[in-house]
Amino acid sequence: MPADFSPLQYALALLPVVVFLLGLLFLDTFKLVPKRRVLMALIAGGLAAFASYIINSAAISMSKLGLLSYSILIAPLIEEPLKAIYVVFAQSTRRTGFLIDGAILGFASGA
Repeated sequence: MPADFSPLQYALALLPVVVFLLGLLFLDTFKLVPKRRVLMALIAGGLAAFASYIINSAAISMSKLGLLSYSILIAPLIEEPLKAIYVVFAQSTRRTGFLIDGAILGFASGA
């Protein structure tokens, strides 16, 4: 954790993400997405973020791009497919029934 950010600042940065996820869960009127599945999507997204950190750390040292250029041009090509793995898995195993189910799991894995 960088020294210039406090835990409160990290919590405040996560607040809009958590509020939006709770809003999506509220829209699921039939409650077809179990909280356990949302938690699994959050964990899968965290693992994807960790994997993309490792891959990007290695790739940026090999690239001739600066940090900003790499972050804009290359990093999304690595990060987004990794985050989508859980959503594709959930849809291919028929764990999503409605559009809002996929939106909830997609946002949770990307959060």
